[in-house]
Amino acid sequence: MGGSLEKWIKEWDEDYQDYRSKQDEEKEDKKEHPWRINISDRLENLKNILGISEIEKDLKDIKELILIPHQDLHRLPLHYLFNNKNWIISYLPSLQIGLNLKQKQQQLNNGERESLLSIENPREDLVFSEIESGIINTYFATIEPSITTIEDFKNAIPNHTHFHFTGHGNYIFDDPKRSALEFANYNQLTAYEISHLDFNSYELITLSACETALNGKQTINSEYVGLVSAFLKSGANCVVSTLWTVDETSSAWLMIYFYQQYCAGVTPRIALENAQTWLKDVNNQELGIWLTKLLKYGKSKKVNGDILRSIEDEINKHNERNFNSKPDEESYYWLGFIVHQL
Repeated sequence: MGGSLEKWIKEWDEDYQDYRSKQDEEKEDKKEHPWRINISDRLENLKNILGISEIEKDLKDIKELILIPHQDLHRLPLHYLFNNKNWIISYLPSLQIGLNLKQKQQQLNNGERESLLSIENPREDLVFSEIESGIINTYFATIEPSITTIEDFKNAIPNHTHFHFTGHGNYIFDDPKRSALEFANYNQLTAYEISHLDFNSYELITLSACETALNGKQTINSEYVGLVSAFLKSGANCVVSTLWTVDETSSAWLMIYFYQQYCAGVTPRIALENAQTWLKDVNNQELGIWLTKLLKYGKSKKVNGDILRSIEDEINKHNERNFNSKPDEESYYWLGFIVHQL
């Protein structure tokens, strides 16, 4: 298996890095990139290489599965490889982090959804990130006023139980501790800094930015290896994040749907699974209806007028398209989001 796995990872990495380097290209041009169009087929091949079918035979009686991937496997949506879709699957960077989470879970006030620390597109260049944050903010009784600087963010941390970030994130393959979330004026909050902050009161952190779930090869017992590991190491109970450079539009709809589920009492793991299934299966007509309801809701909550006009524009676009076509059916749009939680 070793040689086949190494070859598979090498080819995946080469194609992904090429795709990643073409961020300035038009969306339509990137749709035909080999990395994107081959995601599902390549994962099916990986399933055979890892012998997942044989592994499943020994897991017949379980209901929940926690994956702790080894080295390069951290960067892949391994849950997609399992046939049993009734399992509740989540991830952990290491067993030690899982043990730490188990010890602190009793301290959390489970079910509280009242206080949100929201960082909204600090670079101010992502229209759909503003839609996403503008709607999600209305699901919480208390939110932090607009924050764009790292200093203000650090000062606000003790006052909340949830954190949602929309904007730009990046993963540094050669030095994972320098992986970062981007704030105003291109200032970077690194994984190293995050791991030394206190997120013990946080039930949920969502990182709706590119590559926030990637981890390096260092051992987590002695060193954090990426943004997710850093947040979990600093005490957060659950982190939703991304494995690759995500699409701005589909990510906004997925995250809004996720929060609709979560704030109705659904656990993060199930809420994300429901959101991914919905995004994969929704057609243009159904999406237009959902957006119309979202627009009505936004108006009732007096959401910013620019956000409402952007939603109206999206409704008009979907009404002009083939009703039965599924715009986000491709694996690329929804599969890259994962949950790290005990």
